[in-house]
Amino acid sequence: MRHKGEHLYPNMFISLACDHAAIFILLPRAAGHTDITCQFLFEPYETAKPDFDPADASEFWDLVNRQDWAI
Repeated sequence: MRHKGEHLYPNMFISLACDHAAIFILLPRAAGHTDITCQFLFEPYETAKPDFDPADASEFWDLVNRQDWAI
Protein backbone atom coordinates (compact mmCIF):
# COMPACT_ATOMS: atom_id res chain seq x y z
CA MET A 1 0.00 0.00 0.00
CA ARG A 2 1.46 3.36 -1.02
CA HIS A 3 -1.38 5.66 0.05
CA LYS A 4 -4.73 5.54 1.80
CA GLY A 5 -7.09 8.40 2.39
CA GLU A 6 -10.11 8.63 4.68
CA HIS A 7 -12.79 11.26 5.18
CA LEU A 8 -14.06 11.53 8.74
CA TYR A 9 -17.33 13.42 8.66
CA PRO A 10 -18.00 16.21 8.91
CA ASN A 11 -14.71 18.05 8.53
CA MET A 12 -11.55 15.90 8.66
CA PHE A 13 -9.45 14.18 6.02
CA ILE A 14 -6.61 11.81 6.84
CA SER A 15 -4.02 10.82 4.27
CA LEU A 16 -1.73 7.90 5.11
CA ALA A 17 1.39 7.44 3.01
CA CYS A 18 4.33 5.10 3.52
CA ASP A 19 6.48 7.85 5.05
CA HIS A 20 4.01 10.24 6.69
CA ALA A 21 0.43 10.97 7.68
CA ALA A 22 -1.30 14.24 6.84
CA ILE A 23 -4.37 15.43 8.72
CA PHE A 24 -6.59 18.18 7.35
CA ILE A 25 -9.27 19.87 9.45
CA LEU A 26 -11.73 22.19 7.68
CA LEU A 27 -13.59 24.85 9.67
CA PRO A 28 -16.21 26.88 7.80
CA ARG A 29 -16.16 30.53 8.93
CA ALA A 30 -18.51 32.23 6.46
CA ALA A 31 -20.03 31.74 3.03
CA GLY A 32 -17.05 31.29 0.72
CA HIS A 33 -14.47 31.12 3.55
CA THR A 34 -13.09 28.00 5.22
CA ASP A 35 -10.03 27.76 7.45
CA ILE A 36 -7.94 24.67 6.77
CA THR A 37 -5.39 23.33 9.22
CA CYS A 38 -2.91 20.72 8.04
CA GLN A 39 -0.65 18.70 10.31
CA PHE A 40 2.02 16.23 9.27
CA LEU A 41 3.02 13.25 11.37
CA PHE A 42 6.27 11.32 10.95
CA GLU A 43 7.75 8.34 12.78
CA PRO A 44 10.10 9.46 15.58
CA TYR A 45 12.95 7.44 14.10
CA GLU A 46 12.56 9.43 10.86
CA THR A 47 12.57 12.82 12.56
CA ALA A 48 15.64 11.81 14.58
CA LYS A 49 17.72 11.35 11.42
CA PRO A 50 20.24 14.17 10.88
CA ASP A 51 19.09 14.65 7.28
CA PHE A 52 15.35 14.60 8.04
CA ASP A 53 13.48 17.11 5.89
CA PRO A 54 9.67 17.20 5.90
CA ALA A 55 9.66 19.42 2.78
CA ASP A 56 9.01 16.52 0.40
CA ALA A 57 5.65 15.86 2.03
CA SER A 58 4.66 19.42 2.91
CA GLU A 59 5.61 20.95 -0.46
CA PHE A 60 3.77 18.18 -2.33
CA TRP A 61 0.58 18.73 -0.31
CA ASP A 62 0.86 22.50 -0.63
CA LEU A 63 1.00 22.19 -4.43
CA VAL A 64 -1.88 19.70 -4.66
CA ASN A 65 -4.11 21.59 -2.23
CA ARG A 66 -3.61 24.97 -3.88
CA GLN A 67 -4.57 23.42 -7.23
CA ASP A 68 -7.68 21.84 -5.69
CA TRP A 69 -8.75 25.00 -3.88
CA ALA A 70 -8.47 27.03 -7.08
CA ILE A 71 -11.21 24.92 -8.69
